[in-house]
Amino acid sequence: MVYKNLYTLSETASILGLSLTTIRRWSASGRLPTIKFSKRTIRVSKNVIETMFNNGLPIRPVREVENA
Repeated sequence: MVYKNLYTLSETASILGLSLTTIRRWSASGRLPTIKFSKRTIRVSKNVIETMFNNGLPIRPVREVENA
């Protein structure tokens, strides 16, 4: 079955220029909204990817480390 507006995690990583590992982590943590059809079949909506491009990637600020 082909879904025109849904991308695999691998396709999403390629489109966003991120590693597949990062996309998997973001999916597991809820940082990247995904659609799970089964345990191994996970897709990302085209709308989510477009929103990330328009609003910027959800990058967390870097924490400063104090010298001990």
